[in-house]
Amino acid sequence: MWKALAVVLVLGWVSVCIAEEGVPAKLGYLDLRYAAPQWFAGNNGTYKGARGLVTLEGITGMYLNPTSGTLAAGKFTTQYCIALLKQAAGQNTGTENQHTAMATYGVTDWLEIGALGRISDLDNNHQSLAAGGPVARVRLFKDEGIWPEFSIGGMLREGNERLLKRTVFVAGSKKKDLENDIVHSLRLHAGFRQFWQDSSVNVGDASIFYLGGEVEFGKNVFLVGEVSTKDDAFKYVPFSAGFQLRGADGKSFDIAIVQTGNDDEISMFIGVGMDF
Repeated sequence: MWKALAVVLVLGWVSVCIAEEGVPAKLGYLDLRYAAPQWFAGNNGTYKGARGLVTLEGITGMYLNPTSGTLAAGKFTTQYCIALLKQAAGQNTGTENQHTAMATYGVTDWLEIGALGRISDLDNNHQSLAAGGPVARVRLFKDEGIWPEFSIGGMLREGNERLLKRTVFVAGSKKKDLENDIVHSLRLHAGFRQFWQDSSVNVGDASIFYLGGEVEFGKNVFLVGEVSTKDDAFKYVPFSAGFQLRGADGKSFDIAIVQTGNDDEISMFIGVGMDF
């Protein structure tokens, strides 16, 4: 977490210095006057960030981890996903049908707020667990020039002790447009999550770094994959891979295989959503 905060501070320092000096600042061949990020900038109509679709964490992103894009000002989205998870040991032994829903609103182009909910149906004791809470994401600057899109955010999931989770994250992404009829663009994602759980029923707190990528094809179809570090919170390395359909009409659908880190088998993920 401290490394991510250090990056933010360094970038902020460079931007302030350039703005105050008002003279050319050279870094090799690069003129930093034209390379400084614009903090809290608007979308200017055509800008599309790295939002992705609903994740198991209850905020948009890949499938397991959040990405850096925010909902445009005045837009509203509601999305839902289900994952069928299987564990052979531990308190959640058996099959778990994990339902996650979210709804967020774009207050500005760079500020997104909303709420998430989680219901987990456990087949070993025919029990349903529930939790939910607020989510928020702030885009510090857009993907422009040499700078990646960069955001910070948080999620609060309160309720049943097994589902309790408090998370803060930083996320960045960089897109490369291609002049290709088949592959329209490539995008790299990276981020960090720090979360806190009830250690009496879960492994406990963890610091997770993650890396992902997406390939954009025609008709708003994206191939998405990601991998995370496991820290001490997971039995296996978390990863996912799948397809996202981000329709121009606001309708979305995604399907993937996921390993959340504690599943003894690869699980299926399906999500749907609608932007208004």
